[in-house]
Amino acid sequence: MADIEIDKESGFCFGVVTAIRKAEEELAKGGTLYCLGDIVHNSAEVERLQRKGLVTITHEELADLRNVRVLLRAHGEPPETYEIARRNNIEIIDATCPVVLRLQQRIKADYDREGAGAQIVIYGKIGHAEVNGLVGQTNGDAIVIESADDLYKVDFNRDIDLFSQTTKPLEGFSDIISEIERRKSPGVRFVSYDTICRQVANRVGHLRSFVRGKDVVLFVAGAKSSNGKVLFNQCLAENSRTYLLGNPDELKTEWLSPAGSWRRSHRRHRSFSPMDNFVAVDVETANNERSSICAIGAVKVIDGVIVDSRYSLIHPEPDWYARYCVAVHGITDEDTWNAPSFGTVWKEWSEWIGSLPLVAHNAPFDSGCIRAACRIYGLDEPERFFCTLAAARKSIPRGMCPSKSLDMLCEFFGIPLENHHNALDDALACAKLAIILL
Repeated sequence: MADIEIDKESGFCFGVVTAIRKAEEELAKGGTLYCLGDIVHNSAEVERLQRKGLVTITHEELADLRNVRVLLRAHGEPPETYEIARRNNIEIIDATCPVVLRLQQRIKADYDREGAGAQIVIYGKIGHAEVNGLVGQTNGDAIVIESADDLYKVDFNRDIDLFSQTTKPLEGFSDIISEIERRKSPGVRFVSYDTICRQVANRVGHLRSFVRGKDVVLFVAGAKSSNGKVLFNQCLAENSRTYLLGNPDELKTEWLSPAGSWRRSHRRHRSFSPMDNFVAVDVETANNERSSICAIGAVKVIDGVIVDSRYSLIHPEPDWYARYCVAVHGITDEDTWNAPSFGTVWKEWSEWIGSLPLVAHNAPFDSGCIRAACRIYGLDEPERFFCTLAAARKSIPRGMCPSKSLDMLCEFFGIPLENHHNALDDALACAKLAIILL
């Protein structure tokens, strides 16, 4: 019989719990209580409170109400919302999370102090209710960035004050800080304020530890929950058999595959220590020459956790494409005519790889291609290659998983493989297999 373990620290954050408690207290007084937006991004809880009499409204509907009670959820609201309530004689039940409220106050104080002097940049999800409330503290002047790709919006010749939505990941915030530091002009003042809620951030280490080694992880969260998505992705990074669902109807039986019983047995009986530090690689070739690498992907794993990845198209050597190779990976001469050579890419990547062993699925092919290309460019050939295909053939009974191809093993273990024969996607799948098998 399967063992089922529920994380003792699961549940809503204290800001949401407080908002729900306030809603229940107001509903107990009788009369109609409106809530501006879903009180929580969890459909089951929203429906429970609706049965008690809570009515969810939009901002457009708020403007048409008069002389009613409206609850503001934990995400917070911009000043405009309070002004509408004042004009329409609406009683506000303010359940804004204290962490969000302090962040609003800090941004407003910074904006009032700096005026047009500094750019206020918010790392957050565009359109998210909390972010809308934060931007409102600046009369709409704040710049919202979701990732480093959005930094084109920032003028690096002007002073920058950086804040974060409370539920964003610490790693992402750190990456944004590093990128701004790298790009800003000399003499530009840059100040970053760590405004991420530690109840969310501190859950990450606990969750990674909790899901590590589990056969299957079912992560229950509302489809609209940004917090839930952040924590789900952290679990997925630690355990590839993590699945997101919002209600029992979304549970899929294939998630509970025979791979679970095999993994328990494999961990219990294997006679070797797991390999926790390595780089998984995958190459695609332009023709039947081993040296004709036209794309390469690599994924670095440290302490059993995926920490970094790289991908590059390659100008192949020799420079021609076989029709059957193009049919497999879809890369053509038009894609790689201006791409760097393998020698250029591998010299840079070798420093990134360092002394870590390399892993590939069907390593004789990938290692043969890399070594052949190294010989052409006079580079040192990598020595240590491990093979997830060989490990799977050795340890997984044929009756459980007849084919040990990359796509079939991913299906067996529940590992996502979105674009088979894309070098980076294949390397990522190989890394997740290696974490299980090696």
